[in-house]
Amino acid sequence: MKLPVLTLRMLGHSRDLPSLPCGLCLDDVAEGADIPQHFVLQRALRWLPGRRLVAEGTVAGQSVLVKCFFGRRSQTALWRELRGLRALLAAGLPAPGERLAYHMPQGGVLVTDWLASARPLDLSRVEEQVAAVELLADLHAAGLSHADPHPGNFLLPAGTAQAVPIDVGAIAPRGCWLRGGRERGEWRELARLIVQCPMDALVSDTDRLAAPSEAVERLVTTYCRRRGDAVRAPAASDWQGFMDAARRSRVRRYLRKTLRSTTEFEQRDRPDARVFVLRSALSPALEAVIADPAAAMASGEPLKAGRSATVVRPKGAPGWVIKRYNRRNLLQSWRRRLAPRARAAWRNGHHLALLGIPTARPLALIEASKGAGAGTPYLVLEDHGDCAIDRHARTAGVSERLATRVSRLLLGLRRADIAHRDTKASNLLVTAEEQVVLIDLDGMRSRRGGDSADATRFLANWTRAGDQPVHARFEAALRRVGLVS
Repeated sequence: MKLPVLTLRMLGHSRDLPSLPCGLCLDDVAEGADIPQHFVLQRALRWLPGRRLVAEGTVAGQSVLVKCFFGRRSQTALWRELRGLRALLAAGLPAPGERLAYHMPQGGVLVTDWLASARPLDLSRVEEQVAAVELLADLHAAGLSHADPHPGNFLLPAGTAQAVPIDVGAIAPRGCWLRGGRERGEWRELARLIVQCPMDALVSDTDRLAAPSEAVERLVTTYCRRRGDAVRAPAASDWQGFMDAARRSRVRRYLRKTLRSTTEFEQRDRPDARVFVLRSALSPALEAVIADPAAAMASGEPLKAGRSATVVRPKGAPGWVIKRYNRRNLLQSWRRRLAPRARAAWRNGHHLALLGIPTARPLALIEASKGAGAGTPYLVLEDHGDCAIDRHARTAGVSERLATRVSRLLLGLRRADIAHRDTKASNLLVTAEEQVVLIDLDGMRSRRGGDSADATRFLANWTRAGDQPVHARFEAALRRVGLVS
C-alpha cells in the first residue's frame, strides 16, 4: 500500500493532526548534504498545530524518534532540543542518541534513537515517583534545569529503574533560571514534578488537612538525599507556596488545551455546531453521537429527567452516558450562551481528571448553534453506573473503606483549592469496587483553600431519623483528616 507523502511545509499549514502512517519528504535539503530525505512516520506522539509533530518513525528500516519543527520559531525550537540533548550527553546522564539534526527554510528535523519497550512514567507508583525525582536531582546536580518535568517527558526503559528524559528542549544550563536564584528555581521544578502525581497518590489514609502530605514529604526527602549536602529542605510555608503555584500553573495551561486542537483534544467547527472531543475516546459509536446527539438521546435508556438536564445511557452500553442541558425558556437559553454550564462541566471534568480525582471524565462536548437544537449543548461522559452513595449506604451499608475514600476525595479537593459546591448524595456515585466518583461539576470553582462547606453539605445528606449510624461513620472519617471539627 502506497503511503501519502507530506513535507514540512504541508505539516506547518495543517491545523489538524495528519493521518498516520505517512511518508515525510525533506524536499528542500541542500544539494550534496549526506542525510536521508525520506522517512516513514508511524504513530503520532505529540502534535502542536503550526509548531511541532513528534512521531515514532522508521528510516532505512530502523525505528527512530522523529521531531519535526515548523513555523516562525522552528530554528529556535530545534536549537533548544540540540542544546538539551548535548548537555545531557556531556553530563553523562541518560539520553537518546542523536541520529540527525537538520534545518532548512521550511522547518527542521531532529532524529534520535527509538527507545524500544520504553513507556512513560506512571506517577501513581511510588517507585516511579522516586525514579523521576532522582533524575531531576541528577539534572540539578549537573547544573541543568528542566522547565517542563511531567511524566510524558520521561520514559522508563524495560528492565531498568532509571528514567530517561525525552523532551530535551525543556532542559537548559542553570544560567537560564528566570528568577529567584538557583535554589528556589530547583525547588520550583521539584514542585512542578510532584504536582504531576495523581491526587490519590499524594493523599494517604493518615493525612490531615493541617499537616503536610506524607507522600510529598517523602519525595522531598528523596530529592535531598540524592543531592547530598548540596541542598537544604525549604521551610514548610515556602514549600507549600511552591506547590500551590505549580498546581495552579499546571491546571491553567492544561485547561487552555481542552478548547482547541492539541495532541489530546480535537476541535471541530461545523456549520451547525462546535465540537470538542477527547481523541483517545474516538470510536464509530461516539462519532455517531457527535453527528446526531438528539437521535442518540431519543433511543437511549433514561437515567435522569430533570428540569435543567436529562441523562441517558445509549443503546449497547458503550461505557458512556449523554447529558443534555435543557432549555426551559428563551431567557435561560441566552444566559447559557453567555455563561455555558456545559462548557464549564467539560473543563471542570478535565480539571479533576488531570489531578487524578475520581470523576466521570468528559469525552465529547457538542454545542449546537443552528437548527431546532440551537443553544442546546450535549456532554458525553464516562459511565460509572447510577448507584448514588445514599442508595449504596441503604443497601450495602458504609464500610470503613468507603468512608475513608470519601474523606480522601474531599481532602483532595481542599488541597487542590477546589470547591464542588453541591456535594449532595446523588452527586457521589459508588462503583462495584466501592470507588467513589464525583459528578455534576457545573458549579465547581477554583477557590484558595477549597471550601469547608463541601464536607458539611455531604454530612447533611444523613440527618433524618435512622441515618445516625451512617452519619456517624462518615463524620468520624472526615474528622480524622481534619475536614470537620
